[in-house]
Amino acid sequence: MDYEPTPYDQLSKNEKEVVSLLHKGAESAIKANDIAKITGIKSRNVRDIISSLITIEHYPIGSTRALPNQGYYLITNEQEKNATVSVLESQIKNMEKRVSTLKAIKTR
Repeated sequence: MDYEPTPYDQLSKNEKEVVSLLHKGAESAIKANDIAKITGIKSRNVRDIISSLITIEHYPIGSTRALPNQGYYLITNEQEKNATVSVLESQIKNMEKRVSTLKAIKTR
C-alpha cells in the first residue's frame, strides 16, 4: 500500500511547526529537544507529533541515534528508510523480550 503525505496546509499548527524544522536526509537530523526549544512545544509532545505525522499524516520521517547527527529528518531514499525501519524493528524485539520476561517474573 502506498501512502501520500497529507498536504501541508491541512496539518495542525503544531504539526506544521515540527515539519518545517525537519530537513531532508539523515545528515541534517534535528533532536526533539531542539525542536521543543524552538517551538515551545514540550519534548514529549514533539515525539507524539512526529509519531502522528508518520502514522496518520504519512510523512516519511526517519530517526537516527548515530553521532553526530542524532534526531529526526525527512527520509530521502530507501537506505534511510531501511535504516529507520531496522532500528524500530530492533526496539520492538527488545520490548517484546522485556514484556515476556516481566510476565515470567514471580511476584511475592
